[in-house]
Amino acid sequence: MTNTGTSQTKFHRALALHRQGQAEEAARGYEQILLTEPLHLDALIYLGSLRLGQGRAADAEAMLRQAAAIAPDSP
Repeated sequence: MTNTGTSQTKFHRALALHRQGQAEEAARGYEQILLTEPLHLDALIYLGSLRLGQGRAADAEAMLRQAAAIAPDSP
């Protein structure tokens, strides 16, 4: 499996935790991905969203701005 495939598997696990309401476990998963693949767009977006929901607006803004810089044409 390639690094990208591994990252996608980790992302899907983190996303499942996020959807189950296990925010901190999901955040750790997204952060693990970003350690090895700092430009992983979905991990940035979902971690930013998670942090916003936790009231951590500054953290969320930084992640979402980075995501917007990576993919400026993405909604």
